[in-house]
Amino acid sequence: MNQILPEAGRLHIRSLTPEDYPLYDQWEADLHRMHVEARPDLFCPLEHPVPQEQYLEELNDCHELRLLAEVDGAPAGMCSFTLREAPGSPLLKPDKSLYVVDLYVAPAFRRQGVASALLAEGERQGRAFGAKRLSLTVWPFNQQALQFYQRLGLGIRSYTLEKELEPPFSGTR
Repeated sequence: MNQILPEAGRLHIRSLTPEDYPLYDQWEADLHRMHVEARPDLFCPLEHPVPQEQYLEELNDCHELRLLAEVDGAPAGMCSFTLREAPGSPLLKPDKSLYVVDLYVAPAFRRQGVASALLAEGERQGRAFGAKRLSLTVWPFNQQALQFYQRLGLGIRSYTLEKELEPPFSGTR
């Protein structure tokens, strides 16, 4: 792997701003399109998966974290996180966690350490929030992402299984 070293000054991570929306929108559309192509039975085609109004609200929400990685000033990738606070219940202990909503690295910057750096910065900020764990959802069709997350030490917490049901009876008796 051709690692971009933050010490070299090439990689800079900052919070996304309202002015970054066009880039964020483009990258979210790329991510969403991949999901639509792999699972058209679940995902609806959308030109703008995250409308600008929602993006702006999330930028101002203290439980949402939006990061942009730049390499030599060029946008290289982004990561969206949600800081979750789950109250305790009779069955579960109270929990603070950091959930990865989306992670995207531009094709020209893949396999250079950008994704790892974004996740590391998210973890750093999540710890400051009091998060005890990092979690995310990865779809089985995205084997490259699954292998990447496993290399970073993420393991399976639970499984979501599914079974297609036959269509309901629609004829007459």
